[in-house]
Amino acid sequence: MHDSESLVEEVLKAGAHGYLLKSDAGELLPKAIGAVAAGHRFLTPRFADGIHRPHLPAASAPGEPYPARLTPRERQIVQLLAEGKSNKETAEALGISLTTVETHRKNILAKLKLHGMADLVRYAIRNQFIQA
Repeated sequence: MHDSESLVEEVLKAGAHGYLLKSDAGELLPKAIGAVAAGHRFLTPRFADGIHRPHLPAASAPGEPYPARLTPRERQIVQLLAEGKSNKETAEALGISLTTVETHRKNILAKLKLHGMADLVRYAIRNQFIQA
């Protein structure tokens, strides 16, 4: 793989959870696979200190899990609910059934390990789905 810091930043911004140079693969590949499989970021040692910047995905501390990835539909639902729309209003806005919104909401809360609307709103603000 390439060893340009700007390329590594682009790869991480695109959603990669890890980056390993070929030169490090022999000794670190099992560790990298294990870290990413457990939901953690893994960076080849050359980049581990310099890459953690605010514009990159969450998990700036080593060992901190990545937030779950939401589908585009789940993102729409989070945004509408966090803006204060009811389940019914969200269903109407998206042209889907109320039951579908309720199912998505339940799945989103479980996926993100959140416990209610207040947590969902905080998540939406932190991840810039809505403005505070």
